[in-house]
Amino acid sequence: MEKLVEMIQLQLQQQREEMQQQREDMQAMLELLAKPAQSGQVLQPVTTSATPTFAPFDSPSELWKDYWSRFLTFTGAHAVPDDRKAQVFLTNQSLTVYKLLSNLAAQEMSPKEINDLTMEQIVACQRMSSR
Repeated sequence: MEKLVEMIQLQLQQQREEMQQQREDMQAMLELLAKPAQSGQVLQPVTTSATPTFAPFDSPSELWKDYWSRFLTFTGAHAVPDDRKAQVFLTNQSLTVYKLLSNLAAQEMSPKEINDLTMEQIVACQRMSSR
């Protein structure tokens, strides 16, 4: 029950962060539109790099290979650049998975911080944990 509450709290926090990002984007767009266009001035579009959300890995309900396949489909559909895939993956995991990966990364021959992991290293950690 405690884990469920924790997961709900994490989901709510993520939704609040997304809403804040949307507010900031809207404010930037309104400010841009409020400025009178001067002759010859070209307005540049406002771009954001909002992180898409994806369900965390849940080993009792899904095999890793199926989850991994769905994650690759998701990142492709959302055009997530390769250098951001690890961060998208990590931000969408449960606290348990995140902590497991963090601990495995710290135990490597050359210890790493979790935020320095590449997607390949995350997959390698997952393989180590499933042995």
